[in-house]
Amino acid sequence: TNWSTLGSFTHALDLTAAGVFAGSTDDDFAGPGYTAQIDYFETASDPIVNEDAHLPEPPIGPDIITWYGNSQSFAVRGEAQVYANILGNVNVSGLLRLEYSHNSSAFVELNLGPDTRRLHDTGDFNIDILFEDLDGTSQNDLIEIRAIYDDGSVTAEMVSIDYLAGRSWSPDFSIDWSNLNHLDEAVQVIDGNWGFTSEGLRPIDTGYDRIAGIGDRNWDNYEVSLTFTPHDLASEDPRGRDGGGFGINTFWNGHTDNPVAGWDPKAGWEDVGSLWWDNDEIRILSYKGDTVLGQGSVPLSVGTEYHMVFSVEQINAFDRAYGVKVWEVGSPEPGDWTATGFEQLDAPSTGSFLLNAHYTDLTFGDIMVTEITGSDIAYGGADDDRMVLADASDPSPGRDEIDVFIGEAGADEFVFGEAGEVYYDNGIAGDNGEADYGLVWDFDPTVDFIRLAGTQADYELGLSFGDLPSGTTISHINQTNDAELIGVFADAFGLNLTADYFVFDNAIA
Repeated sequence: TNWSTLGSFTHALDLTAAGVFAGSTDDDFAGPGYTAQIDYFETASDPIVNEDAHLPEPPIGPDIITWYGNSQSFAVRGEAQVYANILGNVNVSGLLRLEYSHNSSAFVELNLGPDTRRLHDTGDFNIDILFEDLDGTSQNDLIEIRAIYDDGSVTAEMVSIDYLAGRSWSPDFSIDWSNLNHLDEAVQVIDGNWGFTSEGLRPIDTGYDRIAGIGDRNWDNYEVSLTFTPHDLASEDPRGRDGGGFGINTFWNGHTDNPVAGWDPKAGWEDVGSLWWDNDEIRILSYKGDTVLGQGSVPLSVGTEYHMVFSVEQINAFDRAYGVKVWEVGSPEPGDWTATGFEQLDAPSTGSFLLNAHYTDLTFGDIMVTEITGSDIAYGGADDDRMVLADASDPSPGRDEIDVFIGEAGADEFVFGEAGEVYYDNGIAGDNGEADYGLVWDFDPTVDFIRLAGTQADYELGLSFGDLPSGTTISHINQTNDAELIGVFADAFGLNLTADYFVFDNAIA
């Protein structure tokens, strides 16, 4: 084309750096001012006339493959963990590095597989991006993935992320694979290359813990019913660490740096309770994974479709009861669980669950999740929250349930009664109330509030007793002068009913 020469210059090349910048120094100007091509050559009498003609041909075929496309949606139903994941594979022949940029930020180099864990095959990559770092509005985030090769060529792919913050996954949820258009409508893929048909979800490439998340990080008590069909039960870790298996991991929130630190992508995980099948046996594993809570014999056949039901339910404030049953499709459902387990915990636990295929090829069929209602574990957020967990429309709000309040940040109000109605008092004479109460896990008397129905004279404070979590208790003095427990403030001591953090509601609805 016809270039207009606006100026020229000559400079010597040395062993440090040399280059040309054309742009604007105006802080209000956000874009480049000019574009150009530049040839470097040793003598002015022998320039390279045809720009880039000296470069070799680029590799045949795409260098960067993003397994789930260049336009991806996350948290369509809710956040199954704290991260969004961009997964794929890159051609490593002559590759110097693979890197990515989020919304034009500085490029960050990515580790590539195999790494014996999340990155299974040569050239696999997985970008962990915190949801809190994404634009939660209708504005999409842009991820540029760039491969730089030793021949000077550069290949780039742009991935657009559609994410809206604030969605909560319904606790009653079902998946009919024949009605889906996109995978992100049903699951959040965390590791692995998965595909789906009307028959179900199946890993395209098997490997270490190929996992897909279902549910919200706030899910507490639920029952999962699904079908599955094994296609290969003889696979094992090629490094000889273990054999193949599959299962469900509960209370998932995302990978961490603990107990496995220093990996990219992260390879640690918070404690989870698990159902796991291998070697013709199904086991229920403890929250820390180091104890078998229950087990049963479940021989499987390749190509046969099976039903599975798995439940996890809160017992007391923290403890968990698990149950699982497996039977062949077309056979009667067993009356009893194949295996059950019970575990005592020391803190509240909630989270989504994972479908996990570990070096095993199988199809997860249609899935139905049903919330086990009653006791709840609920979270506030970064803002000031007003938290009511008992159903005020119930004739006896909070009866026969143990609710756990986790306010997190902000000045939170925890409601134990209002409009003349006391929550968590079942009205049974002589009952000390251990079967129904509200537990405030992180009460901060400097900013938080407790709302109570009645007056100060209707309540008394004490110290935890029996199997209650350590802290201060509050009891309601009912009409029979029984003091029945209605609440526990974990690890909070020295509280006083005359303090401003106790707010009394004398109004009658």
